[in-house]
Amino acid sequence: MPRISGYLTTISYLFPGIGRALRPLLEKKGRKTKEQLKKERGQG
Repeated sequence: MPRISGYLTTISYLFPGIGRALRPLLEKKGRKTKEQLKKERGQG
């Protein structure tokens, strides 16, 4: 697990409002990364 993920998890636990605010941004980044990987692997 990347170190930043651990930090984000801890911050979200301590400050739930920040986690709720960051969730849409992180989901968007995840979708973008997933699409890039599919293209690189010839699946998309």
